[in-house]
Formats: sequence, structure tokens, C-alpha cells
Amino acid sequence: MMTYLVLSTFPANGSGNSGDALITKSLIQLIHKVKGYKQIDVKRLAEEDIDQVQDFSKYKAVIFAGFAPKVDGAGLAPRYRNRYLQEAVKRSIPVFVFGSGWTVYPGNVNQSKRLRLADDEKELLVRTFGYTGESLQKNVFSTRDQPTERLLTKNDVKTYGTIGDCALFDVDQLFTKPKLPESIQKVAVSMPHNSAHFLFAYELAKAIKKDFSCDVSLTLHSKWSKKRMALWGKDDIPLIDLAGGAKKLSHYKNYDLHVGFRLHGHIWFLRNRKPSLLLGEDGRGFGHLQTFRGLGGSVVPKHYLDHTLERIEVKDPLYQTMKKSLPDFDPLEMMKEEIIAGYPVTKRTLEQIDRLWVKKMEPMLRMLPD
Repeated sequence: MMTYLVLSTFPANGSGNSGDALITKSLIQLIHKVKGYKQIDVKRLAEEDIDQVQDFSKYKAVIFAGFAPKVDGAGLAPRYRNRYLQEAVKRSIPVFVFGSGWTVYPGNVNQSKRLRLADDEKELLVRTFGYTGESLQKNVFSTRDQPTERLLTKNDVKTYGTIGDCALFDVDQLFTKPKLPESIQKVAVSMPHNSAHFLFAYELAKAIKKDFSCDVSLTLHSKWSKKRMALWGKDDIPLIDLAGGAKKLSHYKNYDLHVGFRLHGHIWFLRNRKPSLLLGEDGRGFGHLQTFRGLGGSVVPKHYLDHTLERIEVKDPLYQTMKKSLPDFDPLEMMKEEIIAGYPVTKRTLEQIDRLWVKKMEPMLRMLPD
């Protein structure tokens, strides 16, 4: 039987980020839908080294469910990523990257045009996937957003183009009627990565609860320590732990809409044809919003976004100032305007997702060897 190796960014023994698990689960489902049933092995790139693969030679394709390009001065993540990539290339096994996404902060347009890949990263990617302008090779590299595609193209790396995040696509939901609530009964507010914005998220949840007279929950996509949980101490808004796997996100099924910080909270609602507003914390969320002209905006105020040109070091005082800054738009007012207008941005985004499936995502899945 045809066997593929899917490489996941899900850190099961680390943060338990459910968004990473959703990417992997979604990609596997899409492969089965488009290519028929395949034997698929999964390895977690942050936790399972290549020596845990018993027989690498049996694989007909090595498939990355996500891939963060390493810019100059940054570290490699996940830790075993290159070992798998190099082994596949050495054995002449086709490599497919589904939805590479940059993680640069704050992730503005200028950075996608100006940042350089680390020299060893550029050399590896060009050798594996080819130069910009060359025809597609047997190894195929795609991106999940346009800023990542621009970054790679500016660094001479050949890409298939932007396919979107794998988790955006549920074949059973694509092209179906959007689920746009006339009245709001239940809202989820996903909590940020950045602890400086925890209180902002809490105050936003309280404002939504008051304005819509509805149930509101705060949600976690990554694990909190016992100490942080104990210190939270805000009992008027439920705090629900959804870390640990893709299934945890099914908790959202009874919610009308999402307003929050986690990209895969936003994506879960869109894949299920529901409205969502995203507060983009870095290049991951903001890159998605730029690609789809989606509902929301960067947490970083515009005057910083307009002037940030290079990678910002954590030790830089500007970095610390920006991390503590609050968004210069009101997410509650933006969502209310979206609802009153009949959800135009949501409808447009869902139409874009449907088109992207037809034009890019499904054709790339069909490239996988039979």
C-alpha cells in the first residue's frame, strides 16, 4: 500500500497547541478525500527524531504539515525539521510542504520584502525546491499566506504559491451556506500568546457579554502552568482549556462567533462557515488577514507596523514597547459593524477560501504520488 510520512508541528508534550494538531489532522483528512485511502505515518518534528522511523525507504512522499522559514538571526523550529528534510532528499523521496508560514514579529509588509533567510536555510531550500523562476520540481513548497510567499520569492526560493492554511478546508463544508447568526447567543474569545494582552482579552470578553447580553467564554489553545491558572482569579468569565489536540476545538461547535487572538480559533470558525474576528499577534495571524483581507487587524498599532523594517530582537526596548501596546481599533465595534452590515467580510473570506481550494489546494494534493 502507498505510504506517506506526514510531519507535524504539534508539540504534544510541550505547549499542546491545538492549532498545530488541527493543521495535521486536516491535512490527513484532505489527503484521504482527494487521493483515496493511504497509509499515513505521523511524526512530531519537535519531539520525535528521525531515528524513531523504522523504515524510511517505504515512504513515497514526505509531507510537511506546516514549515516556518528561518530568517537571518533566528533559530530553527521544530528542532528535527531539517533532519527529516535532508533524509528525504538523500533518498530521492518527493517532499511536499503544505502551507509554510512565517512567524516574524510583527509581520508587516516591509519585513516580508526586506528580511533575509539565514544563509544555510536559503541554500537548503533552493537546493531542494529550486530557484524562483524555474519550473516546479518533484519537490513542492507552498505557503499559507502571501507575506510568506513574498519573503521566499524575494530570497529566490521557488514556491508553488499560496494555498492557505490546511485547517481552512473541510471538504464537507466547502461551498456550503455560511452560518451567520441573526442573534448572538454564545461567543468565544481566544486568549493571546502574549501575557501583556491577557487583561485586554478579559475586558473584551466582558464588553461583549454586556453588549450582546450573551454567554461568553475565554479559551486557551496552549497549556497554562498550574501557577498561572491559580493566579488568574477571574471567575465571572469562564476560562476553558482547549489545549492538547484538534478534538478539543470541537468545543466551539455550539458558539455563534469568535473574537480573539488565536489564528486557529479564527480558522476553526471559518472552516465551519461561521464568523470570526482575529487580532493578529505576529506574522502568522496578520499574514492570514493580509491574504484574505479578513475581519480583524494587527494587535500592533499602525504607526509601528508602518515603520518596522527588520527583525526585532527580544532585547530591543522597541520590542518590549510594542508587545505592551494595545490595538488601535475596537474589535467589538468592528464585529458589530460586520453583523449590522450582513457579514460582508465573512462572506467574502469564505468565497476566497472556496476559490483557493479549487485553484491551489486541491491541485497540489493531486500532485502527491499515486
